[in-house]
Amino acid sequence: ETGLHRVAAGPATAPASPVTLAQEADSITLDNGLVRVVLAASGPGPLRQVIAQGHAYLADPGDLRFHVNDADTTHESSRRLEVLECSSVRVRVRIHGTHVCAAGNSSLNYRLDVELWAGWPVLRLDYHFFNLQPGRENVPIHAMGLAWNIALDGPTERHFLQSSYGLFMIAREVTNPA
Repeated sequence: ETGLHRVAAGPATAPASPVTLAQEADSITLDNGLVRVVLAASGPGPLRQVIAQGHAYLADPGDLRFHVNDADTTHESSRRLEVLECSSVRVRVRIHGTHVCAAGNSSLNYRLDVELWAGWPVLRLDYHFFNLQPGRENVPIHAMGLAWNIALDGPTERHFLQSSYGLFMIAREVTNPA
């Protein structure tokens, strides 16, 4: 908005729907009322479940995998979860893991930051990979990627931002129930 602004001193008010974090033995759940994500320290994937606005976009953890060559995140026996930030406005958790092939051999290590903000139906994933294997100076990479079998069936409202619409090039959000 235009005009003069004034910053008031004193404590900030908490958001109407704060982000919460719940830790269990081998998982961490982040929830802001719009998006709920369960992170897994063990099992076939680093994300166990992703539900947004009542729809399960990831119901099976094996449907999301990060891969390097023939190694991926579904063959890991365990990974480490680290809470980087936890407030009512934002929660950020880092997953430390290793890409592993079906035979059990380790490839590159990775870290996956998962971030959720209050009031937004958005999940942020930030993925980095590293060569932390002792004695291995080089790792030839032939293929690298993310594979996510996103569950889009059921009552999903698909939408996108049309950044330049009409004579005045105004942005608008467009929905398509089909």
